[in-house]
Amino acid sequence: TAPLTTADTTVLSGKTAMFAGDSITYGYLDSASSPRSWAYRLKNNYGMTVTNKGQNGHSLSDVRDYTSYGNVDKRLHVKCFDTASYDYVILQGGVNDIIGAEENKGHPNPGVAVAVGSVAATKDPDDFDTTTFAGGLERYFYEATTRYPDAKLGYIITYQTPNAEAQWGVTAQEAAPYWEIAREICAKWDIPYLDLFDDSYSIDILKANTNQYLTDTLHLDGNGYDVISPYIAKWMATLPVYVGEAVEDDTDDPSAEITGTEYHYDFNTTYTNASGTAYYTALENYTDYNNCIHLDAGADTRLIEGGYNNAVYAMQMAYT
Repeated sequence: TAPLTTADTTVLSGKTAMFAGDSITYGYLDSASSPRSWAYRLKNNYGMTVTNKGQNGHSLSDVRDYTSYGNVDKRLHVKCFDTASYDYVILQGGVNDIIGAEENKGHPNPGVAVAVGSVAATKDPDDFDTTTFAGGLERYFYEATTRYPDAKLGYIITYQTPNAEAQWGVTAQEAAPYWEIAREICAKWDIPYLDLFDDSYSIDILKANTNQYLTDTLHLDGNGYDVISPYIAKWMATLPVYVGEAVEDDTDDPSAEITGTEYHYDFNTTYTNASGTAYYTALENYTDYNNCIHLDAGADTRLIEGGYNNAVYAMQMAYT
């Protein structure tokens, strides 16, 4: 997906954001002062009040829960979430699941990547295999959506690390199937994602193949956070409030009650705000970010459920 080039980032000013994730969210190699990483840039450059809950060395799956070996619990869902409320909750994580357990923590198989796993049939935590990456990510999403039901949620897929095999035991080729299932899980949970693993971010912007911004082959340095943060801000400006399950499609029964708000947009029409800035274009077979919409194309009017992920960038909604 091509990076956003325009977005009304003024909507971020004065808002609160919590960033959860591993050392990449924490800002392991960032020389900036707290809150470090993209959280620091969102605070300083976009007027946000931020909380950085990034945790060095933590995993989505159970691979870094060392409590049964008499050591610490290093799982993201245990350490990152709190009882506060935020306007935005931005999630990241999964690299340490691909790297595997650490040495000297008592784990019998350090350095072995966890299984990718599969998408669970339901959203019931009892159905998540949290020994796998997929199960750990679903638990992460379950906790986030349960604890922050009124926030604008998003997930950042980590960039490529093509030169990290020698030091960290992980390559872009090895990571690819993990991020592929992460996209599927984002679609299941209706959580928008920013795909930094895409070449347009990893290679064109972050130059991950050169280590220009990945001085230890894995972590961004301060210059890397400077480069990527504006793209994160533009993406965040498009995020909707999380609505969970899509509204049921009742098109077969026109008299059926529609819950929530309906938005009516003319097919293939670009809409603007009062200053003339384009907000969105209604395209056939794409949905809005909340509840449901009608796409009016002459006599053919469609009611479409309010999912998000397959619509992102195809119909860009900038309103909140």
